Amino acid sequence: MLELKYKKERFKNVEFLRFLFAILIVITHMISHVIRATHFTNEVPLFRIINANCRYSWICVEFFLIMAGFFLVTPTGLKTNFIDFIKKKFLRLWPVLAFAIGLYFVLSLFTPLGYNKYSNLFALLLIQNCGLTHVYSNVHQSWFVSALFWCSIFYFYIIKYVPKPHKMYLIAFITMLAFAFGTHAHGKPIDNIYLVFNYGIMRALACMGLGILIRYIYISNGISNLSKNTWLKKLLCAALEIYLFCFILYYQLFHVSKSKDIYLVLIIAFSFLFWLFIQKRGWFSQLLENNISNKLGQYSYSIFIMHSLALDLIKVYIWIPHREFVIHYPVFNFILPIICSVIMGVIAYHLVEQPAAKYLKTKWFSK
Repeated sequence: MLELKYKKERFKNVEFLRFLFAILIVITHMISHVIRATHFTNEVPLFRIINANCRYSWICVEFFLIMAGFFLVTPTGLKTNFIDFIKKKFLRLWPVLAFAIGLYFVLSLFTPLGYNKYSNLFALLLIQNCGLTHVYSNVHQSWFVSALFWCSIFYFYIIKYVPKPHKMYLIAFITMLAFAFGTHAHGKPIDNIYLVFNYGIMRALACMGLGILIRYIYISNGISNLSKNTWLKKLLCAALEIYLFCFILYYQLFHVSKSKDIYLVLIIAFSFLFWLFIQKRGWFSQLLENNISNKLGQYSYSIFIMHSLALDLIKVYIWIPHREFVIHYPVFNFILPIICSVIMGVIAYHLVEQPAAKYLKTKWFSK
């Protein structure tokens, strides 16, 4: 059976996708936590259109999880022992989350922002989304961090310790069952369906498992040799890349499908798009293989974590007290939360994520 191995590939075009999907998550939460919460959907035509058509951008979280599954073992290699893997995953996810929750606490002392004491504690312990809690923390997307953390540990254990002839079949079976569950149970990420099956955990099991399976297929085929691609093949691959890219954005931002299976359709579409990007066969994926894409992708996790704070501050200081301003300048007030989220993410990356990773790596892995 094929074994996952450590390779030093760089996928700068995939980093662009990370950044794009982080922005789409910001838009998703702006709609649900700001626009709907402040009842602007009936007063501002732009917001009403966005609220009516932007219904599937939450599936970007699934795309993040698929990519996380694909890169699960790559940064560490199978020679990493189980405890060291847990440490590395912890230092990758925890510092920015702790920083965001710490800011919420400080700001709650002199601003209208509230502080969810116990829920934030569970989020810091990375058990916000394990079927144990009922309420979101201030950082709503902490459920994703908890699910990613525990499912990463689970899949790493399978990959490292389950005998070779069985691990692929086991992962494929878990992935299929988890997708079957998620397809029929669209609940909140912290909800337990039938008391036992946590919706957020099942999403992570399904999508990370799919990413791992894509990784196995990728390794079995080897890295593409672009020099052998003819211009016609590059053109056809580019056309397919652009079509899938536009298809995903269209259904996430501009169209509400009547199909009950649109969730799985978008998962499949992204899987093919992701495959084309890691193969780098088309001109579109090659065009995005640049340092700018790589830099934008580095900020995606911090943007993803910090945007809740940016949205809450804008809601309490602009959208609620200055309703007329929002109504008269809807485009500006739609763009402003996105810009603020990106700025806070960039600051958190340079101030917390990058320094904390280096410091903890030195302390925990001094050898």
